[in-house]
Amino acid sequence: MELKMLYDSMRIEVFSASELTEKKALGDRNLLTNFELRMDQVDGDRLWLEMLWYDASPAVRAESPEGPMATARRTAGWRFLLADPEDMEHLVAVYLDGSLVIWRESGQLVFGALFSLKESLYYSDDKAASISRRAVFLHDYMARKRPEIADDPAAVCAEIGYPPDAYSAMAGIEARDIRKTRDSEEGALR
Repeated sequence: MELKMLYDSMRIEVFSASELTEKKALGDRNLLTNFELRMDQVDGDRLWLEMLWYDASPAVRAESPEGPMATARRTAGWRFLLADPEDMEHLVAVYLDGSLVIWRESGQLVFGALFSLKESLYYSDDKAASISRRAVFLHDYMARKRPEIADDPAAVCAEIGYPPDAYSAMAGIEARDIRKTRDSEEGALR
C-alpha cells in the first residue's frame, strides 16, 4: 500500500506499507495486515494511519474452537501520525494506491473516496452511466434473456447480485431520472 500526500508548499510525502505486510515486520504469526486511514478521526489537527494484524500463532490456533478452520485473532498493531497540526494546515490531497481519496475544497477536507463511490453509483450524464442506471438496464436485459424468471423479481435481482428491496428502491428513483432525461431530450428535438 502506498499513500501519497500533497501539500500547498509544493511538498510531496510518500508512505509505503509494503515492508509491514511481509513476515519480517511482524514475525511468522501475522497472516493478514489491516490498514485504516482514519478519516473519521480527522478533527483538523491530525491524520492517522492505524495498522492491525491477524495473529495466527500456534497459541491462537489451540484456543480456537474445534472445527476445520482456526480463527486468527485481530490484534492492535501500530498507529502512525501521517500529518500533524502544521501539516494539516497545508495538506491539499491524499492518494491511496494512486486513487485520490482526500482533497481540500474551500478550506475543508473532502472525503473523496466516499464522493467517488456515490458518484459511480448514482451519477449519470450523456457520456457516463452510473452503476444504478446500468443495474436497471442489466435487470431488464436479464428479464428478457431469461423469460422463465421474468415474472419473479427476486430471481431477476439474484441474477445481477442485487437484494430485491435495494433494487426496488434504487430502480424507482433511477426510472424517474431516465424519464426526466428522455423528456428533456424530446423537448429539445421539437
